[in-house]
Amino acid sequence: MNSLRTLDKKLPILLVFEKFSATLSSWKYAISPKLLVKIITQFGRDNTMSDELTGSLIIKAVKESGVKTVLTVPDKTTASGLLRPISMDTELRHISTCKEDETIGISAALSYSGERSLILIQYTGLLYSMNAIRAVAVEYQSPICLMVGLLGKEPGVPPTESKRYGVRIIEPILDAMGIARHIIETDDDIEKISPAINNAYETSTPVAMLIGRPPLAS
Repeated sequence: MNSLRTLDKKLPILLVFEKFSATLSSWKYAISPKLLVKIITQFGRDNTMSDELTGSLIIKAVKESGVKTVLTVPDKTTASGLLRPISMDTELRHISTCKEDETIGISAALSYSGERSLILIQYTGLLYSMNAIRAVAVEYQSPICLMVGLLGKEPGVPPTESKRYGVRIIEPILDAMGIARHIIETDDDIEKISPAINNAYETSTPVAMLIGRPPLAS
C-alpha cells in the first residue's frame, strides 16, 4: 500500500489535507487513497455549506411556488422565523386552526378550487394527523404540502440519528406511506422548496419538507 506521503504528492487539495494530518498520523494503518479522497471531498463540502436557515428566504420560496394560503398550528421550532412573519405578511392568507388534522381537509378543499396552500406544523402534529394524511393525502391523492418543524432535532444530525424518538421515526413513517420528503436544514436547502411544491401540485401527491433547525427571523 502506498504511504500517505506518496499519496499526499498526488493530491492538489493540500490545505484540506493538512487538517487531517494530525488525525491520520495517529492511525495504525494507512487508509486507501479512494477512502481518503472521499473523506477530503466530504470535508470540503461540509465546510462550504451554510450553517444557517433564514426564515425570509423560506417564505420567498413558498411564494415563488404560487402558495397563497398558509395553514398553521403554533409550532415552537418555526414560531419566530416563519410563523410570526407569515402571520404579518399581506401577500399570504394565514389560517390558524385548532388541530393539525383540520389543516389537511382545508388544504385539500383549496386544491379543488385551484388554490395552492402550505401546512406549517410541528412533527408531533404530523404524527397526530396521520389518519387524515393517510386518507386525504395518500389514498385520495391530494397535493398536501407539509412543512414540519423537527422540534429538538440537533442541527447537523440526520433525523434518523436524533436522540429524540419522535424525530427519529418521522422519515421511516413518511417512507412507508410513500410521501416524498426533503430536509430543509440550511439556506442551501431552500432551493428544494419551490420544486417540491410545484411537483406536488403537478402530480397531485403529498410532500413533506422537514425543518431541521429553527429558522432565523430577519
